Amino acid sequence: MFVRSVRHSLFVIVVLALLPLASLATASQPEYSLTLVREGQPTSALVLAVNATRAAQFAALELQEHVRLISGATLPIVTDPSEAVGVRIYVGESPSTRRMGLRSDTFGVQEYLVRFLPDALVLMGRDAEDYGRVDYTSYHTFPALYSRHATEYAVYDFLERYCDVRWYRPGPLGTEYPETKTLTVSGGEVRRKPGFSYIESCMWNVGDARNFDDQTRLWLKTDPEAKAAEALLYGDIRKAIPNDFQYGMELRRIGQLFQHRRRMGGEKFGCGHAFYGYLPRFWKDPNATEQDKRFEADHPDWFAQGWTGKPSQMCYTNKGFIAQVVQDARNYFDGKTPLPYGIQAGGDFFGLGTMDNGSYCQCAECQAWFNPEAAKDGHFTNGKWSDYVWNFSNQVAREVAKTHPDKYLSQFAYASYAMYPTKVKPEPNIAVELCLHLRNWWCPTMRERDLRVVNDWTGDGSGRPAYVYGYWSFPAEIAHSSGNAWYCFPEFLAHESDWQMKYFKERGIRGFFVTLAPGPDGYFNLKLMEDPEADIDEVIDDYFMRFYGNAGEPMKQLYLAIEKAVSTPANYPDWVLNSPSGMHQNAEIAWGHLGTAERMAEFAQLMTKARLAARTPKEKARVKLFEQEIWSYMLAGRKVYAAQESVERPQVKAAYLEGSPAAGDPTKVDWAKATPLGSFVTASGAAPPREIAGRIAHDGKWLYLQLVDPVDPKLLMVNNDTLAAADDWEIFWAPQRMKPYYQLITGPTGASAALVYDPLGTYEYGVSTFKTGVKVVSDVNAPDRWVTNIAMPLADLLPAGVKRGDLLYFNIFRNSKPGGTKFYYWSATFGGPHELRRMGEISIE
Repeated sequence: MFVRSVRHSLFVIVVLALLPLASLATASQPEYSLTLVREGQPTSALVLAVNATRAAQFAALELQEHVRLISGATLPIVTDPSEAVGVRIYVGESPSTRRMGLRSDTFGVQEYLVRFLPDALVLMGRDAEDYGRVDYTSYHTFPALYSRHATEYAVYDFLERYCDVRWYRPGPLGTEYPETKTLTVSGGEVRRKPGFSYIESCMWNVGDARNFDDQTRLWLKTDPEAKAAEALLYGDIRKAIPNDFQYGMELRRIGQLFQHRRRMGGEKFGCGHAFYGYLPRFWKDPNATEQDKRFEADHPDWFAQGWTGKPSQMCYTNKGFIAQVVQDARNYFDGKTPLPYGIQAGGDFFGLGTMDNGSYCQCAECQAWFNPEAAKDGHFTNGKWSDYVWNFSNQVAREVAKTHPDKYLSQFAYASYAMYPTKVKPEPNIAVELCLHLRNWWCPTMRERDLRVVNDWTGDGSGRPAYVYGYWSFPAEIAHSSGNAWYCFPEFLAHESDWQMKYFKERGIRGFFVTLAPGPDGYFNLKLMEDPEADIDEVIDDYFMRFYGNAGEPMKQLYLAIEKAVSTPANYPDWVLNSPSGMHQNAEIAWGHLGTAERMAEFAQLMTKARLAARTPKEKARVKLFEQEIWSYMLAGRKVYAAQESVERPQVKAAYLEGSPAAGDPTKVDWAKATPLGSFVTASGAAPPREIAGRIAHDGKWLYLQLVDPVDPKLLMVNNDTLAAADDWEIFWAPQRMKPYYQLITGPTGASAALVYDPLGTYEYGVSTFKTGVKVVSDVNAPDRWVTNIAMPLADLLPAGVKRGDLLYFNIFRNSKPGGTKFYYWSATFGGPHELRRMGEISIE
């Protein structure tokens, strides 16, 4: 029937502390005390049906393994109840449970039962009719995560509630259990189901344990600290399995076990960006040397019009395209295989998510759906394309409903189509996945916007299934994208997450796509998804006292202190609290306002207390793991920020040229009267190999710049189509060190482009050109220098203009190609040219 063989044991400890789960024991069911193991010898047996479901087999093996870890005894597994000695533990439906009136098909979806009897225990739930053989050593044989396997839930509930087992993270170091030769459990009855029906994490179906680790630590997986943490977590396994492939397979098995134990999976759901597969299917690449094997027919009219090159969106009003989507959905629901490449679907849901960009079709019919009023909204989460996307979704949904009225289409509420549409009412057979910045709710406007999205979509009376795609990976994901140019401050938010989960439950949210949060929050969020009614303070106490043991109290105080720093509005500057459309954490927020030197000193004292308090090898290893994954990153972040702040930002006064004859002509400026800008440097503040210089002045109407690079002009690279791809000067300015900000790019020919970044202040994205009367004269006539003279009208620099007495935040970037690409700056950025916090200051005299 199944194979019981384990190559590696889990090593865990626990104390007696019970976590409340979402339902209470049935009031009428009496409680009984059952001894499962006495003095290391089994006094109970696991009873399975002869033809047990895969879920029941796996659940029995999990229970057997954990009882062995706790007591050292291996409970026998039998199919004939008469062969069971002592307490009979019925796992899954069997003839014995049926005689009790308990059948799997009478349970609700994902519902399970834990029932104590005078001499027996029943652990069962609704399982799929899958009777495949389970081999505990092979994760390929485990029950599918997205299937009905509620008997597992019964076993895991029993282990947590009555045996004090915990799974805080994958692997031996993340598992806790008591060690006792006699295992006695007492209880009555629990009948419940998990708090949400669908949980999909970025561990994916492969489930490698390292996927969890990579997301819940702050270091990049390529950093040495991450490698050291992996060695601490899985060093013994690595020694036992030196082969890379076999080691990887074992970590997949461990990760799969963790996903099952944390009740990930559940009902099948599919959304996703659904039409990337249409490119190889329906677009004939004119540059391809041979035809893609997935090609079906050439339909260039199905793709976004008004763009050149490879399409990046579909034409969502094209009738032929819509008909193809309808047919693909029907084929999926009819079970036709193989599925076309790129289809995003799962269970009763077929995905309609647009491609992940804003390059929408420019044909007249598509553009008629654009909402210009919504376009004035500066939030990343807005509704300027909501009517367009949901009109398309409605057309597909209405057609599919004619043949498959019991099935759903699925669509995101995301970015420019996140808000509830104003011209169309979404069909009730479209499920929605709400994309929310759940880690950014310290910014009031982002919290308000997310709450509006949830309330509008769940309050429209349709009863449509609603899910949440949560960006729990912020702010680490944002910092990681910089390649450690800056380090984020960890956003520990257990109490905020507790409120969110209870709120989502109240609003009828059915489940989550989870990008895992860093540190303990990775566990807390999964725990709250399984049981949103849990008392978060008890969950926190349980975690720190059990996981860290003697070091638990200082580790808890450290966590709470970091959480308080993140959660206290007074710790944020006004430009965060008053931001009209939200923002992400940046280096200035992280270390200038949250991880200040004073707070870091307090955190360090608690970290030292925890290190000294840890006694057992496991406690010491767990404290060390936190140091490697979180604390060392925080120390590095503070150190990098302090070092960068020690490098002064340049400050100059633009000389006033009274009576200057230049009148906007930069070639007529008396540059000897202009203010020298000072030395240019590399991104890290080092001196460049040549003396790049500049001067600045104004006459009350024009700002004048002269930039001089002592380089042979013949070596300059020119690209007038894409200026920034060649030799150029890039000038950045803003009224503050944050978005919106402006950029002038100019090259050796004098060609230029003016850009404004995020003109509405979203702190997300959005770049557009703007008209300005800038004048650029590039002089490449000398053999040993490139001189660029620029005149910029003060009235055009900012929406309200610039006048005498004003202060501009400024930086100048030289992208130099001769001898290999090098970057030079007026103000060191310690990153790229768009690092606004490192802008220098220009005072307009």
